[in-house]
Amino acid sequence: MSSPTTQQDTTFWTLHTLPALRSLLFQTSYPPSTIASHLALLQSHIIPSLGPSHPRHFRPCPVYDGSPFEPSLNHTDRLPSTIRFTIEAVGPNAGLPSDPFNQDATIALLRSLPFELDLTLFNALSSVLFFTPEEAAAQVTAIPDGTPKSQAWIAFDLLRDGGVLVKVYLMPVLKMLATGRGSEELAFEGIGDVGGYERGVSILGEFLRRDGAKEVVEMVGVDCVRAGRVKAYLRTGVRTLEAAREVLTLGGRVEARGLEELKGFPHHDFDKNGGTHTFISFAWSEKAGVYTTFYYSPKVYGEEGRQDIWKGYDDMWQKQWESDMK
Repeated sequence: MSSPTTQQDTTFWTLHTLPALRSLLFQTSYPPSTIASHLALLQSHIIPSLGPSHPRHFRPCPVYDGSPFEPSLNHTDRLPSTIRFTIEAVGPNAGLPSDPFNQDATIALLRSLPFELDLTLFNALSSVLFFTPEEAAAQVTAIPDGTPKSQAWIAFDLLRDGGVLVKVYLMPVLKMLATGRGSEELAFEGIGDVGGYERGVSILGEFLRRDGAKEVVEMVGVDCVRAGRVKAYLRTGVRTLEAAREVLTLGGRVEARGLEELKGFPHHDFDKNGGTHTFISFAWSEKAGVYTTFYYSPKVYGEEGRQDIWKGYDDMWQKQWESDMK
């Protein structure tokens, strides 16, 4: 398991993660014994995998400000809310010639967790999307300056019975830039090595190969359980709900509901103000079948001059990235 470089890093990440996670678990009424179990996992395995508090050679990017740790609340009307956090494990050599794309820490953490995982899907995809040491040395110069070099994030769904559902999100973009192959081609190659996902690959492949297709497979998520779910996240050029309908149904290939409900979203007029970007996730598994999910980012405006706050965040992120990597 990768470790922070100093005790100061451990103290930093403990102060910036443990109180927040403890508060979320208490506020959502997790049982005390479950809270203790989840916080023990944070301290024993997650915090040591977050790397230096101020890394010099690599910038994690689960969060726009460069933090490798992002807690979140999953709320539904039908079930009690659950807490999850997503991290990018950061190794001591991340960004250096021996590990320029920060791959080692993800593999080390998954192998060291104190409960059983099924890494069949992860192994199949990472064998295609991760760089071998020889490839990394040869291809690192092919990646344009300023491109985030994250290869994988790990999400931990903290269950109320004390269990943990682990998911890994892999990014095919770096391999696409280095090899010239399409991101969907790379993703399908990895998934195709595992039986049981042929129907999903076929449906999504037809949509992405249609005339005029512009969607890009930007991320692939896998559940680390037997016969787990696969989710392909497509970044689209969609800015309006009406235009999203075609993408959400994959051109009529799957059923999709929910766009009408979004028109009642408070404080946002979808007819007047488009979004900044849209993700469509396409998921398939033996248990759940095939379905799509819509991720829409509305523009957020300030009071003075209707300043586009979201664009400000995007610009800030890009400028900060460029500054830090010089």
